[in-house]
Amino acid sequence: MNNSGKLALIDDVIHYLQASKLPIWSELMKIIKKSSQVNPYLINGGEEANNYHLMWEEQCGINFPLLYVASLYLYYYAAEKNCDTFLFATRDCCHWFKVFKKLFPHTNSHYFHCSRNMFEKAKKQRNPHFKSYVTSLIKTDLERTIFVDIHGTAKRAFGYFEKEFKRVPHCFLLSATLRNYSHFPSITRKYYNQKKFVNLIFDARGSPIEMLNYDIQGTLQNYTEKGPNRDPMEYSMNRLEAYHTCIDHSVSQIKPSFSQKKPMNPSTFDFHECLALLKKIYRVIQDNKPVISIYIMHPGRHEKVHDNNDKRLEKERKEKQKERRRRHSEREQQQKISQPQPSRHQPSPNVTPNVTPNVTPNVTSSSQIQPYVSQAEPVLSQIQPSVSRVEPVLPQIQPSVSRAEPALSPIPPQSPVSIVHQLTPQKNFFEKRWKDTGSQPSHVDIWASNTESTPPQKNVICLDYTPPKKSYDNLNTGGIQLPQKQMMSLQEALFV
Repeated sequence: MNNSGKLALIDDVIHYLQASKLPIWSELMKIIKKSSQVNPYLINGGEEANNYHLMWEEQCGINFPLLYVASLYLYYYAAEKNCDTFLFATRDCCHWFKVFKKLFPHTNSHYFHCSRNMFEKAKKQRNPHFKSYVTSLIKTDLERTIFVDIHGTAKRAFGYFEKEFKRVPHCFLLSATLRNYSHFPSITRKYYNQKKFVNLIFDARGSPIEMLNYDIQGTLQNYTEKGPNRDPMEYSMNRLEAYHTCIDHSVSQIKPSFSQKKPMNPSTFDFHECLALLKKIYRVIQDNKPVISIYIMHPGRHEKVHDNNDKRLEKERKEKQKERRRRHSEREQQQKISQPQPSRHQPSPNVTPNVTPNVTPNVTSSSQIQPYVSQAEPVLSQIQPSVSRVEPVLPQIQPSVSRAEPALSPIPPQSPVSIVHQLTPQKNFFEKRWKDTGSQPSHVDIWASNTESTPPQKNVICLDYTPPKKSYDNLNTGGIQLPQKQMMSLQEALFV
C-alpha cells in the first residue's frame, strides 16, 4: 500500500472516534494528532525513511488508539469481576501494558513474564521458581486476578494455573483466530461457562496485531532462581525503533483517567459502544499488513528449547515405545504362524472330492501315512486320467528354472491338498520328468498357494523342489511359478 493509502486508514480511525457516541475519546484524538505532527521520519527522504514514517503513523493512528480503547474496556470489565491484579503477558502486551498503566496508575498491573512454552513446560515439570514469581505478583487472591493477552486461546494459561494452583484467574483476550466461543479448546470453554473468560474480536488473524506489538526481547523459555531465561531476539531491534519511540511519546501525553480517591463505576460505561468501536479499528489492521512485514517475517510458533534432561527423557520414551511396537509385532507373527491357513482352492463343480479336512500334520512314516491312503484314493483315481493333460505343460517349465524365486513356503501340512501331494503317484512321475530334463531334484512337492502364503496369487500351482548341492551350491530350495494358462492346466490335471 502507498503512503496516501496508509494515511487514509489513519483518517478512518479518527473518523470512527469522532462518530462514536462516547464523549471520552476527545483526549485520545488530541494525542493522535500531536504524535503525528512530531513524526521525525521525513516522508520524502527515500524508501526506507518513507517506511519508517508510515510505521510511526501506524502506531499513533491505529495501534495506540486500539490499545487505548481496549484499556478502558478492560478496566471496567475487571471492575465488574472485582479484579485487583492485572497480568499483561509478555511479549505481545509490551505496548498495551504501558498504555494501561499510564491510564490507571493506581492498579496492581504487571508486565508478566510468560509464554506458551513457559506455561507448557512449567505444567509438565513443576517449576518452584516460576510459581513463586507468579505468587509474588498477586495482590490478594488468584481469582481476583485477570490475565491479559493480545491474541490466542488462553489454553496453556488455564492449563498451568489449573494444575499448579488448583484455581485459575480471569482471562481477557483482545482477539482470536476462532470464529466463536464454541471453537475454543475445551478448557477455555469450561471457564467461559464459568464467566471467567472473554474475547473481544473473533475471526481475526494474529500476525498483524502481533507485529504492531513486537517487543525488544526474546521468547521466554524458562524461569530460574536468577529470573527469566529468554531466547535471543529473532529480528533486528533497529527495525522497531519507530514503533517503540512513537508509543513512548504517545503514552507520555496520557493523563491518568482515575485516581484511588475516585472509585470506578462500571455502570456508567457503555460496553457495547466501546466494543463496536474496537471492531472498526481492528478491521483496519486486519485488512492491511503492517509496514514492518517488509523487514520481518512473522514466526507462527516459537521453537521449544529443551535442556539435556528433557532430551534424555524424550529419547528414553521413544526407545520404550519402539520396543513395545517390536514386541507387539513379534506376538502377531507368532500368532499368525501358529494359526493354520486353509487352502483357497475351489474344486471343479463337476467333482466333489471326499477328503477329510482334519488331517494330522507331520506325517513321517509309512505306518502313519497308511490310514490316510484310503481317504486319498477317491481323489487319486480322479487325478490319474488327467496326467496326459499335464505332459504338454511340463516342457515349458524348464526355461523358467533360471528365473526361480527364493524358497517358497508350501501350504500347511494339515491341508487335504498336502496329503494328496504326499500320496499321489504323480509325484514320482514329476521326479522322473525333472531327471529327464537334467535338473535332478532330490524331491518334488506340488502345492497350491492362497492369498496369505507366498506367492500371494489365488489358484496358483507351483513345483517346489530341492536341487542337488553340486549344481546349486548357493541355493537350498527353489520354486517354479508357471504362467496363468499353464497353472490352470496343471491345476485341472491335479484337482479335477
